[in-house]
Amino acid sequence: KQSCFACIALGSGVIATSLASCSTLPIIKSTLEGDRIHFDPAAFTPEVTILLLRTNKLDHDVLVIKNGDNNYTAIYMLCTHSQFDLSCNKKQIFCTFHGAEFDFNGKVIKGPAQKNLKKFPVISEDGKLFVHIV
Repeated sequence: KQSCFACIALGSGVIATSLASCSTLPIIKSTLEGDRIHFDPAAFTPEVTILLLRTNKLDHDVLVIKNGDNNYTAIYMLCTHSQFDLSCNKKQIFCTFHGAEFDFNGKVIKGPAQKNLKKFPVISEDGKLFVHIV
């Protein structure tokens, strides 16, 4: 029983830490128009290179990472193993349900997930950024 209690306590701490770390990332509420989510590139600053896009038309957030000048990665925050929401911090993406971990290219670092995360192209057009949901 003591080991079960320790697992529950540890799990609770991991979940609390995970949720707190993800909440420090900016969340940009945006709209899905057709097959594109648009947002202002000014949301990125030298200090902010990772943000979450949220729209009421998608079931999960989209994580956008600025990798350099006009180079972005967009990742759908849905675990490929358990189909649960993913969390993130400034170092990685992870599933709090079974512990799968992913890098910022969406590649599996640690199972049980075996498939990489779904990525979307990011397009720059007329001074705006668009995540093309395909």
